[in-house]
Amino acid sequence: QVGASSTQKVPQASVMMWHQITNPKDIVAQTAYLAKAQVKDEEVWHQLGVQIMRFLPHFSNVDISVLAGGMAAVGWRDSVVLAGLAEALRHHTMVRRTKVRSIALTMQAFRRLSYYPA
Repeated sequence: QVGASSTQKVPQASVMMWHQITNPKDIVAQTAYLAKAQVKDEEVWHQLGVQIMRFLPHFSNVDISVLAGGMAAVGWRDSVVLAGLAEALRHHTMVRRTKVRSIALTMQAFRRLSYYPA
């Protein structure tokens, strides 16, 4: 679970710069990096969650699966962000802009986080 058992801290300066991000791909890359580095700092993931919600309409179905997978890799479970990702994936599916692999990877991440969208 994200929180006190952090394995690595991210400098506060890099957290402060997140409000300057203007490209959704930067959020996806940051999520993948933090997950791979096993950064579990609650404040870092909260700030990332704010940015995910800010750029939610701009993420592709592959981006959504990477974001959900990154959250699952460190055990960060924010139900508001997860609901947003689920709704965005549902929208992509309805307009037929998704692949089965992206759906499967996102659902696997949701399962690992014990999140079951309605």
